[in-house]
Amino acid sequence: MKSAGVADLPAIAGIYEGYVRTSTATFELEPPDLAEWTRRFTAITDAGLPFLVAEVDGRVAGYAYCSPWKTRPAYRSTAENSIYLARGRRAAAWAARCWTRSCPDARRTESER
Repeated sequence: MKSAGVADLPAIAGIYEGYVRTSTATFELEPPDLAEWTRRFTAITDAGLPFLVAEVDGRVAGYAYCSPWKTRPAYRSTAENSIYLARGRRAAAWAARCWTRSCPDARRTESER
């Protein structure tokens, strides 16, 4: 697991597109384009929240991020976590790795505010 970068966004978009097209998990009707992924990535990382990728053999196998839950002031210390794994990597162990790495990073970020 490592912090994601802009160079990872095409792979991230590709993984997410599979979920948009084959499931209802995302609540999206069309996959976001690279410009939208760049906007989302920037908003998350500018907020100091984690956006991570898992790599296998130099390729993105999955990603996890936390994003603000709501914009109202009372929700300022809450975040929603999202985990998406590439086809063939959809196993509980991979999801657990993403979860355990992204959530402590989010808690640390909140404690530093």
